[in-house]
Amino acid sequence: MSLFSTKDIDVTEFGIAKTGKENDFLYFIPTDSDTQNSLVEVLAATEAAFEKNVDDVTSYAPSQKYGPSEYLKISINDTVVVKLKEIYESENIVSDANQINDVGSLIYYFVKFTTKDNNKIFAFRKASFFKGLHNKTILKWTKDIANGNDGLGLLQDKVFKLDHDFDFVIIDNTIYIYHPSSFEYISHAESKIKELVPEKSKEIEREISFLDMSTVATYAGTHIRSARLIASIASRSDLDEIKKVNFESYCKTANIELEKNNGKFRPKEKFEESFLKILDKRILEINLTGEPELFEAPNRKKYK
Repeated sequence: MSLFSTKDIDVTEFGIAKTGKENDFLYFIPTDSDTQNSLVEVLAATEAAFEKNVDDVTSYAPSQKYGPSEYLKISINDTVVVKLKEIYESENIVSDANQINDVGSLIYYFVKFTTKDNNKIFAFRKASFFKGLHNKTILKWTKDIANGNDGLGLLQDKVFKLDHDFDFVIIDNTIYIYHPSSFEYISHAESKIKELVPEKSKEIEREISFLDMSTVATYAGTHIRSARLIASIASRSDLDEIKKVNFESYCKTANIELEKNNGKFRPKEKFEESFLKILDKRILEINLTGEPELFEAPNRKKYK
């Protein structure tokens, strides 16, 4: 089963993004047919990677610690990726070939693929390679015996090298993430996660009626790890099933000190992040020797 397909692509539009004070500036850059065909090949390579690992595709969680390459997905309607939704739905990206002249200000490039059925696919790649290449000396092989040039020489033209895969792809309102770090960089996910801390904390309180998240929300406002935990907890669908007696018991086992405010639990100072790790099922107990041991799961995955 394929998650997305490169078949029937009719139009390929290459674009770049440059940093603005508040928003990124996006421009389409005219390209020839060879470049367009190469971009389709890059998309096909990304598709092939996902197709081979289709059974391993899991939902993106802000609190997870991911490796360089993963197989993840997230809805385009998730509040963490508002910026990407705006790009995906945009119909007014201008074409300006002159914008490619300043490669050093490039932050990422993107491609809009349109199929014959008028469906669209957006693909993105962080531009760190281009920034590095911008100031490097590039050599090319020259064979021009008549003019005495036969060997390596300096390439004077501007160079813009395509990567062999995309960081993530948007299709049918779903974002398929191959390189999580670049995805978070391009989508500004981390700043959005911090911005949403008060809202997500309230959502958790509504689902778990015996919790007071006020002090935790304040703490997470200056601690990104805790902000990520809050975002992941709020995205879960089982919060209303958490039992008060079980939660209190696990906190006691993990030596997490609680206090009550208007009859609701909240962590004492210095226990905020551990409190969140219990809620996000990241502190686990193992007892193989008769002596219980606690372990933290930074990259938690449900055992099959």
